Amino acid sequence: MTTMIPYSFSACFYTMTAILQRLFGMLFLAATLCPHLVKAQQDSAFFIDWTGADSNRCSGDLGHFRWEGNTLQLDAPMDGMSFIERSCVLSGDWQVSFQLTLGFNPSSVNYSLFQCQATSSSYLELRIGANQDELALFRVDGRGENLLCVSPAGVLDYSQTEIFIEISYDRFKRYHLRWYASPGSASWGEVISPPDSLVPPIHRLRWVAQYSASRRDKFTWSSIWVVSKPNHALQPWIDWRWTEVFSNPQPLIPGISPPVDFLEGEILGVGPKLMADWTLRVNQRSYPLASLWLPAGQAVVIGPEVLRSQLPPEAILWPLEIDLPGDASIELEHSSGQILGQWTYSQTWHHPKGKAQGGYSLEPSHREQACLPATWHSCTELSGASLGRFPAGDRQPIALNYPSLRALPDSSGRWNLHVEWRHPIDPSTLPSNAEGRWDHVRPGLSIWSPLVPPIPGQLYALCLPRVWSTCAGDRWEIDSLFWGLPRMAQAGELLWTELLADPLPFEPRFIELYNATKEVLDLGALFVGDAPWPMEWRRLGRMGEFILPKEVWAYSEDPRKSAARYSAGDSTKIRPLAENLWAIEEGGYVGLFRSDGLELEHMEGMRHSSALGAQSEGLSWGRSTEGGWFTSGDSASPGRWQPEVSAKSVWGRVQVLQDEWSSIQRPQVAFQFREEGAWQLRERWLHIRGDAWTAWKASGILPAEGTWTSLLEPPPGKDWLWELEWTSPSSGIRRRAFMLKMRE
Repeated sequence: MTTMIPYSFSACFYTMTAILQRLFGMLFLAATLCPHLVKAQQDSAFFIDWTGADSNRCSGDLGHFRWEGNTLQLDAPMDGMSFIERSCVLSGDWQVSFQLTLGFNPSSVNYSLFQCQATSSSYLELRIGANQDELALFRVDGRGENLLCVSPAGVLDYSQTEIFIEISYDRFKRYHLRWYASPGSASWGEVISPPDSLVPPIHRLRWVAQYSASRRDKFTWSSIWVVSKPNHALQPWIDWRWTEVFSNPQPLIPGISPPVDFLEGEILGVGPKLMADWTLRVNQRSYPLASLWLPAGQAVVIGPEVLRSQLPPEAILWPLEIDLPGDASIELEHSSGQILGQWTYSQTWHHPKGKAQGGYSLEPSHREQACLPATWHSCTELSGASLGRFPAGDRQPIALNYPSLRALPDSSGRWNLHVEWRHPIDPSTLPSNAEGRWDHVRPGLSIWSPLVPPIPGQLYALCLPRVWSTCAGDRWEIDSLFWGLPRMAQAGELLWTELLADPLPFEPRFIELYNATKEVLDLGALFVGDAPWPMEWRRLGRMGEFILPKEVWAYSEDPRKSAARYSAGDSTKIRPLAENLWAIEEGGYVGLFRSDGLELEHMEGMRHSSALGAQSEGLSWGRSTEGGWFTSGDSASPGRWQPEVSAKSVWGRVQVLQDEWSSIQRPQVAFQFREEGAWQLRERWLHIRGDAWTAWKASGILPAEGTWTSLLEPPPGKDWLWELEWTSPSSGIRRRAFMLKMRE
């Protein structure tokens, strides 16, 4: 039987300028007082490729260039100058990246120009090799030209050069020119201009080649990576995958095994990246990593300095003293919270099992299939490890994980479906057909371009090959992904089904919505406010996110924590809130608004049962099918609306009987739960800041109703909460945290 799975993690783009103008007119007073008003434009990131279809969007000397998929080759009939250009809107903070191959040593008659044009007479111009074998960025306008920044001379002084170039414009109105040239550079070079705001927003990109007769086919341009972020600092796309794990190396293979533990992986993305402020996490341990430039696509070994002498020339050492257990969960975490390379390995993958005793590393059969645990095995090399060299096995069918969908317009305004897969796809398994075209722009992102423009609100099914496999190597049969170009919701079409406004300390709040219509609705242009004429505004999600008919989505301040804390929810249906909510008081107003100010739904005056006293932490409000509201108890369910639950409150009552702790007094609670059976209780101290805690202390088996007096040792100070957790016979969790009066 065919299964059709409606995944809709992402988004679709709407031009918000006219809508927001009306919003600002309606909410002028709120706008002047609130610093968190909505952002007017969407962040945009995309590749410009050199396919035949792409040539239709360009102008200039088209016959002087040869189109070769992701590259553009100069193929001029004679010596002279050729140019090619296309539209591309850049505003706010932006970045353009590309690679240029020069099959010669540039000179005053053989060089390249890259122009970012605002108008025909106002533009930025990067001169590549036009003078002193250097890179020079100029601003050109009606008043002449002004040098913004220039590289050292000699950067391009080679018989042939491949150079990766980034030009960016930051929120301080400075231009950054960065480059990585081969064979000349051992690392990135960078120069920064003084503040300059005289160039208006860019509307076109132009490439120019000046050449003699012997150089008319010696220029090659790569795909162009464009990032435009009107309201945020730039953060170019990168990802990471692991390709080898060497742990528990004892006993070593005498004389040839690497002597210490190491990890091997690679950066996925465009060009080298400065990896600064990253930490390697191995289970509960954290290892800060040194700042280092890492090129994409090269083997990177994370391990001690003693390994440097054993690395092949093409590998890079990211020095770190590490101790790897036999089984572990590993990831790279940035100081900003970004996570790369979440991965779990196990010694059970060794075959035969005896190799798990040491001397052999684990690696996948092919680097592009590192996401498949089923393809990992013991290294087959005599040394027991392929240190600094990627696996050399054959590729097997590529595994896929749950896809995310986002409908976005391309540079010409045509709507495409961006299908974000967590892992790479074999392009041959997703062929283009009479309905549209697949483009696989990078690992983890493919774009489907339908030939017929979608109708707003209509539900579409994208056909896929019948058989896929999960990242665990299991077969997974689906044949369609549901999507649509969303329309704006009307009042009554999006129902508010759950709200957790007052969670336990240091846990996230969430909002849950249900699409009551038969159409695809927009979620990216919605906001949450604190009054019918709000003083507090928070954006709900990313621009263009949509919700399918009869679908439920939860928006959380921390989706991972919500999924872990509330197991009754649906972890695949929780998205991140774009902005954290304000402090919502019990009985207060919370409204859901469109960006034009239309209220779609609101909650007001909701109060918990008086029997709960002041202990409403962790209790959410849920909605019944009859429209009534009830208290969730301790088992909220973000992402999973349960309309069969009665409107009758199902809270679990916990009250403090003794709120002091001293050498002669112990804190005590009374509890009463509706579910009968034997409950397991444990307790601990939790610091009020949430950044420290003691180990859980198991406190025995209790009935569903009774009292409990703490058995904990004295807390290490006064700023601690008493936290208790009950586990029901059906594995439900009830947790409470109390601030106590600490006495000596």
